[in-house]
Order: sequence, then structure tokens, then C-alpha cells
Amino acid sequence: MAQSRQGVSRSEVHELIDSRIRTAIREVTWIVAVVVPELMKAPQWTPEDRRKLAAALHGVAESQMGDGRVAAATAAQALAEALEAQLAGKP
Repeated sequence: MAQSRQGVSRSEVHELIDSRIRTAIREVTWIVAVVVPELMKAPQWTPEDRRKLAAALHGVAESQMGDGRVAAATAAQALAEALEAQLAGKP
């Protein structure tokens, strides 16, 4: 019985990886561009303000994950966790 073998060339694999990396960079840059202006206001924030932003970022992470934007979701989640660590007094 003859079997057809389909493979992926090395250049196709590199192209796929490059595409995923570009997408991830774009998604993370988008999240950072949206969130950084708010983060710049951090010295004036109360702990409650930080809690609210962390909660909002968790919501953004869920939304982005639902849209299949894993890198953006990861970035939002990481930012939320960083704010929560600040609130807890962790470095």
C-alpha cells in the first residue's frame, strides 16, 4: 500500500516561526502601548486604583485569550500580576 508523505520544509517552518514571533511582538506592543500611559500615573495611584487596574488587566487577558491573541493575553496577565505583587509588597 502506497503512503503519501507530506512534510514541511525547513524554510516553511522558519516562515511559520517568524510569523508567530511577529504576531506575538505586535500583540505585546499593542497591550503595552495601551497600558503604559496608565502605568505612568502610578505614583498618584492609591492601592485601590492599582487593584482596579489589575482586575481590568485580568479582564483584558481573558478577552484577548478568547480572541486567540495569546501573546496579548499573556502580557496583560503579567502586568496584572506585577501590580498585584506591588500591592503585596513583593519586588
